[in-house]
Amino acid sequence: YRQYIKELPKTDTLLHKMVEKVETNYSHARVAQFFEKLQYNEQKDIKTSRIYLFDKQRNSLNLIADHLRGGVVTKLEKKIGIKIASIVPDLNTESIFKEIILSKKAFITSDQKEISEIIGAHTSNLLLQKLTKWAKKLINSKTFGVLPLVTGDGLIGLLTFSSEKIFDEDETQRIIRYGIHATTVLEKKLKENILAENEERYRGLFEKMHEGLLVTNREKLILNVNKSFCKLIG
Repeated sequence: YRQYIKELPKTDTLLHKMVEKVETNYSHARVAQFFEKLQYNEQKDIKTSRIYLFDKQRNSLNLIADHLRGGVVTKLEKKIGIKIASIVPDLNTESIFKEIILSKKAFITSDQKEISEIIGAHTSNLLLQKLTKWAKKLINSKTFGVLPLVTGDGLIGLLTFSSEKIFDEDETQRIIRYGIHATTVLEKKLKENILAENEERYRGLFEKMHEGLLVTNREKLILNVNKSFCKLIG
């Protein structure tokens, strides 16, 4: 991670701001939201953007950051009658999302048929799928992207976006780089969360043990004792 930080281009203020937040106590969700906010400031053409975390046990996606421009949320929710945040791709059904995730490669397209397929695949609800054409018109997407966030341990999440303009090669590569950077910072935060959870679990077990427990280092210096140990020695 430290090597990754050293190699960041000094001209890319977005990435350095992301790193700054990662170095604080931001949760992975807040980092994702911060990432999307900065991305919007740098790329005004992006109309919608979402970041999901992958739940390996349930084989499902959890939405942690969601941005839609210009009153789109209100219009969509009024039309479909449910909260946009509850619409998440179902990975347990065959869909273009599942294909993209299995490929582990970014999928960015300006083909209107493919864009319609992606928008429709956001839900397995047949009634909502019938509104795909209307939603596509509202979003006015000329480019749509789905980027699996993949680490050495496998899939950790998904980044999706749409734009009102057709991306050229430079813009396509830029958004792919964003996906790579999002993967790096989210992976770090997730590992920190796991470590914190394990420490909390250990602390709870340590304090609740009926047996007295004393922890020392190699020099025999006492590092920690639990309440039961304190009671034993008075």
